[in-house]
Amino acid sequence: SRGNAHGNAETSVDPLSVNTDYHDVFPKSNLAGGYLGDGYPLCADLPDKMHFRKGAIYRLLGSRSSPELQKEGSITETTPSLKVLALDSTSSPLYAQLCQANSEGVCAYPGYVTLGQNLDYSSGVASTLPEYTTVETFRTVQIQSGPTPIYYEYVRPPCVETHFFNNGKKAIAGNDGTAGGICANPTLPGVASPACCSGTVLGSQCVYYGERLSYQATVDRCSSSGSAVCADAQSISSESPFATSGCSIADDVTHKHWYSWTATDCQTKVKLSFPEKGDAASQVSRVDSFSATTGYSSANSLVSSDSINFYTVHWMGDTTASAPTNETSCNDIPTCESVVDGCLCDVTINDSALYYSSAAQIVSVESLLSGVFQGAADADVYDAGVYTSLGNCGMDDVLDDVHILTSTIGNTNCASLDSTTIFTVTDEFGVQHRRKNVQSTVDIVSTTLAFRNPVHFISMLDRDERDVHYEVDALLDHLFYYKSHAPFLALRMIQRFGISNPSPGFIARVSTAYKTGMHGNFGSGKYGDLEALMASILLDTESRSVTLDADPSHGQIREPMLKLTGYMRSMDARNKIPTNWAKLYKMDIGQDSYGTESVFSFFLPEYEPAGVIGDAGLVSPEAGVLSGTYISNLLEGLLALSKFGMTNCGKGIVSYYAYNGCSNREGDFTKSEGQLEFVSSDIANIDTMIDEFSLLLTAGRLGSLNRRIIRSVVLDVHQYGHHEKAARIAQQLIAMTPEYHSTNLSRRQSSEVRTLEDNKRAYDESDYKAVVYWLFKGGVDSYNLIVPMDDCVDGRDVFAEYTNARKYVALKKDQLLNISTVGSGQVCDKFGVNGNFPILQQLYNDDDALFIANSGVITQPINKHMNWQETMSILFAHNHMQKEAQAIDPMGRKAGTGVGGRMMDMLKKNGFNTAANTVQGKALLNKGDSKYNNPSWNINTRSYQAFDPYSSVGEDMVDIIKELNGVMSSDTSVYGETWSANVDQMLYEQEQEKTVFNALANNNLDMSNYGNAFSTPASQLKAVAKTMKARHLRRVNRDIFYVHQRGFDDHFKDNLAPKLQVSNTALTQFVTWLKAESLWDNTIILMASEFGRTITPNPRGGTDHAWGGNYFMVGGGVKGGQIVGEYPTKLNNEYQYWTGRRGRMIPSTSNDAVWNGIATWMGVKGDEDLNFILPTRPNFPKCDLFTDEDLFVNFNVPKMSSCTIDDEDGDLVADDVDYCEGTKYWVDGLEVDSYGCALPTPSPPPNTPAPTISRVAHEVANVLDENSHLQPLGASNIYSNKLLDGTTTRYQLVLADGQGPPGFIATPSHGQPSIVHGIRIYMSDRANQSPTSYVLQGRNNRADGWITIAEGGTNMSNQQNEQGHPIYSTPHEPDLTKAHREILFTNNESYMQYRVVFPTLWYSNSQYFSVAEIELVGRVIYNGWTPPPSRAPTPNPT
Repeated sequence: SRGNAHGNAETSVDPLSVNTDYHDVFPKSNLAGGYLGDGYPLCADLPDKMHFRKGAIYRLLGSRSSPELQKEGSITETTPSLKVLALDSTSSPLYAQLCQANSEGVCAYPGYVTLGQNLDYSSGVASTLPEYTTVETFRTVQIQSGPTPIYYEYVRPPCVETHFFNNGKKAIAGNDGTAGGICANPTLPGVASPACCSGTVLGSQCVYYGERLSYQATVDRCSSSGSAVCADAQSISSESPFATSGCSIADDVTHKHWYSWTATDCQTKVKLSFPEKGDAASQVSRVDSFSATTGYSSANSLVSSDSINFYTVHWMGDTTASAPTNETSCNDIPTCESVVDGCLCDVTINDSALYYSSAAQIVSVESLLSGVFQGAADADVYDAGVYTSLGNCGMDDVLDDVHILTSTIGNTNCASLDSTTIFTVTDEFGVQHRRKNVQSTVDIVSTTLAFRNPVHFISMLDRDERDVHYEVDALLDHLFYYKSHAPFLALRMIQRFGISNPSPGFIARVSTAYKTGMHGNFGSGKYGDLEALMASILLDTESRSVTLDADPSHGQIREPMLKLTGYMRSMDARNKIPTNWAKLYKMDIGQDSYGTESVFSFFLPEYEPAGVIGDAGLVSPEAGVLSGTYISNLLEGLLALSKFGMTNCGKGIVSYYAYNGCSNREGDFTKSEGQLEFVSSDIANIDTMIDEFSLLLTAGRLGSLNRRIIRSVVLDVHQYGHHEKAARIAQQLIAMTPEYHSTNLSRRQSSEVRTLEDNKRAYDESDYKAVVYWLFKGGVDSYNLIVPMDDCVDGRDVFAEYTNARKYVALKKDQLLNISTVGSGQVCDKFGVNGNFPILQQLYNDDDALFIANSGVITQPINKHMNWQETMSILFAHNHMQKEAQAIDPMGRKAGTGVGGRMMDMLKKNGFNTAANTVQGKALLNKGDSKYNNPSWNINTRSYQAFDPYSSVGEDMVDIIKELNGVMSSDTSVYGETWSANVDQMLYEQEQEKTVFNALANNNLDMSNYGNAFSTPASQLKAVAKTMKARHLRRVNRDIFYVHQRGFDDHFKDNLAPKLQVSNTALTQFVTWLKAESLWDNTIILMASEFGRTITPNPRGGTDHAWGGNYFMVGGGVKGGQIVGEYPTKLNNEYQYWTGRRGRMIPSTSNDAVWNGIATWMGVKGDEDLNFILPTRPNFPKCDLFTDEDLFVNFNVPKMSSCTIDDEDGDLVADDVDYCEGTKYWVDGLEVDSYGCALPTPSPPPNTPAPTISRVAHEVANVLDENSHLQPLGASNIYSNKLLDGTTTRYQLVLADGQGPPGFIATPSHGQPSIVHGIRIYMSDRANQSPTSYVLQGRNNRADGWITIAEGGTNMSNQQNEQGHPIYSTPHEPDLTKAHREILFTNNESYMQYRVVFPTLWYSNSQYFSVAEIELVGRVIYNGWTPPPSRAPTPNPT
């Protein structure tokens, strides 16, 4: 197994180890209509002493004698009596192969040895060696003895066993036989240990420890000692002679880890399942039957009559029409009998069915491989002369060779083949196959039923790791050569290398290169050549065509890790010490080393993001990680790389820790491991510098508008000679553009900034409701969440039935908390809640919790007697079923959207202020239809942190990023558009977080009563609580939240308890807070999971993926104390919703039913809107759907009066008598008459023209309002920031050498254009720091250059103003009581932003610049805007 990958105490990397106990031994179907193992030779057909023959493998064990790939007990190497098989060092041909001595006779002991030819033991001393004469097969061999012995393990070549056979012999595990018997195939070599009895005394006749023999070899071994094979375990004494004979060890008396032969006859029977509706045919299970009437006659649970280990077989012809379908038809067959879960029948095995009688019948390689399934060993492994070649029988295009047994010559030829014939062919992939001209069938006695005998790698007796590896290898080979593999891999690799939505032609070309192994001069010409595949991707015209960059759907969003490493590589990241490389680990950017969220890697290849990509029916895997947190971390990480280098300082994400602290001073790299060292070829030329950065970072795709915006920002620094800082700013800004984050052309025609939908309309803040959707990821075992206990129907002991069905994963009664379900109509009146979730019992008993039984995704009402397999969902797969659980749209009618998002769409449409919120990530649940522009917000669990707090351009960075990611043209890149939309949403979310943070800081929002959160779900629920607390700031009265908890995929053992304990603590804390905040009655928490789990356990101690499950809903308004839906009335195959052999419950309650009730409680009414939310809702009887009356105490939609009529608009008036369709009775309190019409309201006078609002220019004393955004210029620090406060309080800048003249850039907060025709400068109390000249410039967006409006001297005197006095000025006159200068000029142009610099000061060597107030006199132009009144002077100003 692989070692620890990153040095932690616990690694998250799969060690690639194999646990044989976790692999079942039963036959498995492949994708081609056969069995996994088809094409491999039967173990029974391998020649005698295969360990000496061509292809035998030996692996070095070192000084340990116990095999590693074969099952063995605990061996103590110091046990002196332990028998080992030692090779003769002088005469053994095998010893010579394993030793591989040099010229001095010293063994090399190679790690692996594969015999290239059969070893010759036929003559001389070799023919008398015990290794040849007395041993049937090897396990381990010793080739050096002494203090440091050396051992090799024999690894038998891969082969398979038939599952059914004739004339079996019973094998038992252990001396006492309590492990049960298994019917073993007597023809197989090395199956079980020899147990020889003489009377009642057991003796062992092993040659070496752990030796296994065939049955006949056991008979011969026992006979040679004057004993016989033991009849059964009854005659075996309790003492173990195995230890005393060296065949076992003293502390392993019963040797239960291996099986021993008995002389008891047995037969393999078949148990047929009764097919369900839609099943193609019965499945089968093997049942072993023993002839002994005394002793331990019970069968091992794997092959007992009550075994549930059914599997699919391949029936011969159309015989299944006569298969028994119920108990009656089963018992009508004289050789069959009905058992609890099927029909148990006698069988005979036909092992000699001829497939081809003549070579001429073979029309193609494909027909032979799809018809002849039994493999064969290479004829060369047999002794010389055993097989004779007939050549290819004249079938040059089909057969490579045909071999027949030499003994059959005269009777067998190309025109007359027998069942021993071996065909050799080469398939389209260049793989050679050998097939034996025979097939084994299992014939059910007294019927015409027959199926092809299944094969399997793993022995029913010994689960050897060797055979598990062979089975896994066979599966991988089967998938590798399967017909869909090449196009599947082609699509996935194309997506990873640049194109999310390749054309079918591109996929076909790459697939062809992969299959042929060639692309031009690249490749080996062999199937599966990755060089050819990669060459075909990277060199294809779709990858290289510049023209295709203009196609909006061509290309992709770049992966986060590639964006980060690409930035570092392009900008020449260098380490200070080459051997110390900073780690790119735990960066939280959506892609991290060893940090995949699931087994499906970082990106779902079929991910359809909301917006232009989803609307176009396209996919974008990388868009799945565009959450606010990930985007913010990535962008700030890129910014920090330029500002501070490779460090975690300044919100950097490269894991190098500055142990001496962080300076957080832009351009200071002293605390970093390294920095970006790329230098432009002409750093003094701003255009050259930007062009080179664009080439390196965007492949020259930087658009003209974004280039102008970046240039204008960089110019403000570059023009004063700060070229290195200007270069850092240029790097950063280009890395913020959609051109950097996507791979095709992003087009923009204007600098318009995006506006996100905000809840600014009036709303009823007292009518607040919230849904918290809690997804238990992995498929929770919800049949251990609630369990039927007592007071059951018909006096049944349903708990005992539960225990019998669930076996070792069943809970005991003392692990359950009682709840009463009287009145719920369930199978029992008393259920139990998992004892690890006591808050559920408490809430249930308080009538604040209900359970939803056997719920899941279905497209229509179904049970197992209907064609349930035709459901539209891809069942049992995590990724697909998590999607279904959130979409509730199995037929894909609202593709790319989720049920929560669609519900918010309808609520918003009908007057509610809504928010769909996802904690930490992306959730399909909250995606609405793009036409409603209802975004899904991301919520952080961490506390608020300002974006880019140490910005190179000051507070303007956020606004600049918004401009760079502004509104795009309709023909722009769909990937760039998706990136930019998500960036703008992230920035908006940051602003919302800041609002909440400030409210918390100012004690307007108090979260102190929540307490600390110590787990992921607890942190997420606390983030939900904080967001709910801020609902008034967000102006929301309808919320939905998505939270999740991972780790419920318990295949290997039942780990439910610790996870539910975490859930219980998190929910208890959240519920306590909701009650304290008086939000309990307004909130519901709905627990969900992608699917339930199998009722019956698997052999590994866990359960597997199923379908329907049991979930809970809690809340103060919930009509609690009940279970809705139907908990399974029987936990066995008799139940109409039980399907398969493992108990995968078909949901009896649809997800549509549950969400119908939730949506009506939230305020949605009417079939039209509810059908929009639930596209498959019309497939279900309306009265089977819950309304809020079923689920909640207070309801809006009466169940019976709503479900018995068609009511499109929700006014409770049937559509067929509704004369005023579309009147929604909950809007604005409208009352509706019996015809569905609103009662009359006053009408406006006829022909009254609509009022118009003209654009008005308002004269103002200062177009810069008090909240204008200011960016200081020419300063290293702001000593006082009181420029626009309307007083004489000093505004003072500390000047910086080389930064240019002091001044500022001002952006008015009113966001309207203005015309300036004058500037007023009020002096501060530092007259010698006043300006003596000015330059006033304006522009309308960052893409424009600055236009000079006016410039000149100020004629400042040495007068000054005392601090703190108000300034009273009007649009027409300054405050004459204050020291000031007013300069008026002529200007008719309007601008959105102003830049004012002061080139000279009163005292030329001053290190400070000071004024009291700057007023830009002019007019603001606004639609209907009214300016605030001017300040009136006080009667007696001081």
